[in-house]
Amino acid sequence: MLSDRASEEGTAPSYPVYPALVKRFTGGIIRSVLAVLMQPWFTPLEARQAMRGNFLVAGAVLFLAACGGEKKAEAPAAAAPEAAAPAPATEAPAMAAAPAPTGATIDVNMELVGSTYKYDPATISAKAGDVIKFHNKSGGPHNVAFDAAGIPSGSAAAIDAALGATKMGPLMGGLVLEPDAVITLATAGFPAGTYNFHCTPHQALGMKGALTVN
Repeated sequence: MLSDRASEEGTAPSYPVYPALVKRFTGGIIRSVLAVLMQPWFTPLEARQAMRGNFLVAGAVLFLAACGGEKKAEAPAAAAPEAAAPAPATEAPAMAAAPAPTGATIDVNMELVGSTYKYDPATISAKAGDVIKFHNKSGGPHNVAFDAAGIPSGSAAAIDAALGATKMGPLMGGLVLEPDAVITLATAGFPAGTYNFHCTPHQALGMKGALTVN
């Protein structure tokens, strides 16, 4: 109880009773040994037995005194390891952007006249950098798609970039449904040559055209 109270107060405990007990029992051991040795009936065996008994008593007292000492301070708990920083998210590669238009604007109507689906005009001549705007006038939905076998070599990447994120597939632009909706095609970066195109929903009905880039 004294050691617990001293630990709570932050001071070292004192045990005045244990030194007195050790001194008392040590003196008793010496007196007992001398008394045995002075007896006329003394034998070495009896002396050893007397000394053994007194040593056991003294050892018990010393053990009690040692157990009453201060408790060793517990080792501080190891600090918890810091959480690893999350790995940065990997960004998806961006789609190649079409070059900025630098030329004139050419307007083309996508329409149904009678029973004929057509681009008007169906034959377009442009310079690299011109912008072509396809207007949905009637008969939609319409789009602009290019024939893989009918474009200049090495031009597919420039066409896909010009069709933008709304395209339905390689060389195939997205559909427009609303009246007067516009498909914008910038020809910047297009190699010179002829580009055959068509409307995907009405290709079988003859809705086709040709773009020549000079």
